[in-house]
Amino acid sequence: MKVIITFMIFFFVTLTSYSQVRCGEPIASDISNLDTIPYGIVEKKPIFKECENLTNNEQTICFKQQLDKHIATHLRYPIEFCGQGRVLVSFCIGTDGFSKVLRVNSFGLPKVFEDEAKRIIESLPCLTAGKQNGKTVAVIFSYPVKFIVQH
Repeated sequence: MKVIITFMIFFFVTLTSYSQVRCGEPIASDISNLDTIPYGIVEKKPIFKECENLTNNEQTICFKQQLDKHIATHLRYPIEFCGQGRVLVSFCIGTDGFSKVLRVNSFGLPKVFEDEAKRIIESLPCLTAGKQNGKTVAVIFSYPVKFIVQH
């Protein structure tokens, strides 16, 4: 009986291992038909106006710096709460360059933190939209908004 059970376990483990995607293999072989592309793989990333005359690597760094600057400048810490933490905001930078929040995860913080993170992202200035194969596309991006009490 033990031999049969061992054989069955081995058989099912082997069978399911063939359904796995190997490391390094592309999951989606053709992203050119997608209307919305993740920030990490889009050819030409969305950028702030301040980042326009830079190389691609510099534009990526500048994008994150400008995003941090915008968050730091516009963040209104909910004073009725003394907690701290982070809120992960997933948003889409549309073909028109404007940002729209798709999902907010507050990791247990009160809803007021979610609302504030959403407000900050939706108040981003109009960006230069991303491009894939020369076509303007919407780009999905996720970013943590950190709420830290500073005395």
